[in-house]
This record gives sequence, C-alpha cells and structure tokens, in this order.
Amino acid sequence: MAQFVVANNVNTQLAAALPSSGAGSTTVTLASSANLPTLNTAIGQQMPLTLNDAATGAIYETVYVTAISGATLTVLRGQEGTSALNWNVGDFAFCGPTAGTAGLATMRTQYQASASFSSSQTLTAAIAGESVGFTGTSAATFSMPAQSTVPSLTPTAVYNDGTAALTLTANGSDKFVVATGQVTSIVMQPGDDLSFYASSTSGLWQATAGSALRQYEPLVVGAATASQHAVQFGQVAGVVGSVRNLVMSVTAASATATLSADEIVVESALGGLRYCLPNFSKTINLATTGVGGMDTGTAPVSGYVALYAIYNPTTATAALLATNATSAVAPSVYGGANMPSGYTASGLVSVVPTNGSGQFVQGVQVDRTIYINRVQAVNSTTAAASSTSLNIASLVPKNAREVFGDVSASSTGTTLTISVGSSGAGTTNSPGLIIPTFYQVGQTYYKIPIITPQIIFYYFQQASGSFSGQVNIAGYTI
Repeated sequence: MAQFVVANNVNTQLAAALPSSGAGSTTVTLASSANLPTLNTAIGQQMPLTLNDAATGAIYETVYVTAISGATLTVLRGQEGTSALNWNVGDFAFCGPTAGTAGLATMRTQYQASASFSSSQTLTAAIAGESVGFTGTSAATFSMPAQSTVPSLTPTAVYNDGTAALTLTANGSDKFVVATGQVTSIVMQPGDDLSFYASSTSGLWQATAGSALRQYEPLVVGAATASQHAVQFGQVAGVVGSVRNLVMSVTAASATATLSADEIVVESALGGLRYCLPNFSKTINLATTGVGGMDTGTAPVSGYVALYAIYNPTTATAALLATNATSAVAPSVYGGANMPSGYTASGLVSVVPTNGSGQFVQGVQVDRTIYINRVQAVNSTTAAASSTSLNIASLVPKNAREVFGDVSASSTGTTLTISVGSSGAGTTNSPGLIIPTFYQVGQTYYKIPIITPQIIFYYFQQASGSFSGQVNIAGYTI
C-alpha cells in the first residue's frame, strides 16, 4: 500500500504541455520545484497532485507523484475517479489532501511530539503519546522501556520510514499482545507502522493497529470467481514438480551437477502453499550435506539419488537437495526429516543413478526424461516361450514411470516372435514383432510404461533352430 505525503505550499503551474496518453503522458514538468518533498520510493511514498485548468478553473485531474527530480515529476494519471486529460502550459498544479488519500496519509499530528532515529535505540518512558520514526538504511532494534514505567492507555506509534527492517523488543518479561497471542518482539518491514499502548495489565503492551500486525492477522480470501480476484493457494495453477525446459547434463562421472530450468513448481505439501521458481539454475554436490548437497549422510553407492528443488519463502532463496532414493519411491514433496532450516517448500525434479563411488553417472536429463548410456539388460541364446519377468532395479529407479531402449534378436528357424511389455499378460507390449522366416531383427526401439516398479517383461519365441536375443535400456522417465 502506498504511503502518501502531503506537502505544504506546493502551488505552481505547468511548464510544459501534458498529453492525456502516449509519449510524455506520465511526466509532469512544473514551473517551480519550491516546497516539493523528497519521496522515499523504497517504501512506496507518493504525493497527491491536483491539476486544474487556468481557462475555466472548472476542470480537474488527480495524479499520484511516484518520483521527483527537480521540477520533473513521474506520475500515475487519472486517479480517484478522474480521467487523464490534455493539459496546457500555464495550467495549475497544487498539492493538497484528496478524498482518496486523506484516510491513507500518514497522520501523526494526533501525537504530542515526534522523534526520529536512524540506528538502534533504547527508548524511554517519554515515548508515551509520541510518534517515533526510524529512517535507517541498516537493520536496527528499538528496545522498549519497562512497561510499568509508562502511563497506561496512552497511545504511541512507531513508523519505519527507513529502507531496512526494524525490530521492536519488549523489556525483560514484558510482552506485546497481538492477534495470535503474546510476543516478545515485532519485526517492522520498511513502510510498516504500529500503534500500541501500555495495558492496564502489568507487563503487557496492547498492539492496536498498523501494517506491522499483518504478519499476525493473515488476509483470508474467498474462492476466486473472476480473473482479477485474489486466489486461494489451492486454486493456483501448477502441479508440484512441474518443470519447463529443465536440463541437467553429466558428461563424466562426478559428484557435482548443475540443474537449470525456466521454471519449477514447488509446494509446502501436496495441496499446500505453492511457489513458482523462475530462472532456476543450481548446483548439487553429493560430497556435501545440507543446502546444495545430500540431506544427510553420504550418497549411496551404485544406487539412486532423488533431487528436490527447495525454497525458503522468507529469504526468497532456492536450492537443490539430494536424498537416497535407492530402496523406496521418492515422494513428490520432500518427506525426510532433514530439510534445511527455513526451507519450507520442495518439488521432486530428478532421480538419477550413482556409480560405485557415490557419484553421478554419465547421462543427460531433459524435463523429466533421463537418458543413460545404453545398457544390456538381457542377452540370451535361449528363447523365452512365455512372457518372462525382468528385474531392472540396477538400471532404473523405483520412481521410473516409463522405460525405453531397443530389442534385437536372430534365429535360424522358420518363425521368430519378440516382444517387450509392461506385464506378463501381454498388454502394452512393444514392439511385438513376428518374423515369418529365417531372419535377424536389429535394435528395434521400444518405449513402455512401468506398472510394477523396476519390473518389465520380455518374450522371445522361435519355431526351431538357433537363437540369440537382447534387450537394451537407454533411459526412463519419472
């Protein structure tokens, strides 16, 4: 929310014409810069300005000034129900309270006196009935006086007009009473204000109003029914772990890898708070623990690690976190007990194999498809007369949903049938080739879903003669 600054004696004329739209329509040039205030744009300060035609004195437009440089103003046009109009040199421009800003302007005249500080302070009982301002550029703390030394029920206000956080800390065992209970300190972000008084109950400061209380009084909105409505988190589009243009390339076995994506969706829990992480590019190091490393312990040997994009909403910081995914399916949201402090949202973005040294194996991931060096899963000289189960746990993780590769076979017999499938029932088989004569099939591509984790089926049949068949795996999707 903007903080409005109403400056006294700003009353001048336009030094340049102001069009209603197009080039130059948001720049006002005044004949004089006298009495113009300095706006703290870091906390959103704005100044109301009224334009009035010199010819009739009956035409008005209200604009909000967002930046001031000399006599040149940057403005938001047509505010408070007025329309952006064409203005001429010599038309009037003046600052004064408007209907829309009067209730929002910072009104400090109700207090007996005011004080302002730019650094940490130990306040005294004299603050009762005053407004106290903070104007610093570095984080600071205002230490409150003992509540018992301040007259009861006398209102006091604190304003953070600075560009850094200000912490109000109660004295000793004193507490601030807020909507969620009692707290020993209140953090005020730039632009925040807080009103309070010493309660008649010993040791308690009663917080009554101000934007600093929003952290204790979250805004509750109903379900959105139009495009411009505020939405509930459950309505926000996006599935946890969804990615756009994700790439991770490991050109040689290594403990480190970099994963990048245009955007990744993470959540605090399934159906929970959802965040979209843009321009993601983070490195994971399996030789370390914590942010950017394993969640705990060492990387598995000849196993699998799951990689999660994790997010700290307080600091707006994103990172990667790895966890052992060898023996169990890694959940869509990190479910371990070792999430780094402050990181509350996550999304599964990869599950990849490790070698005998606990390093990433050579491979490439694009979106949710992992390409590995082609590995032979079956090399048989004996035909499989019925659908035969094949455990591929050493080649793909439990999270694999599809597997792809190639199948080849040769026979001196009269008929050769080869198939790779998802189940022993023969459904979703691929490629399911029948060769009616002495023949050789070379590297025929297949891609099939995995119904039972790490299990697929193959089928080699011949009528007679010698036989040779191979099933190779080149990658999988998660």
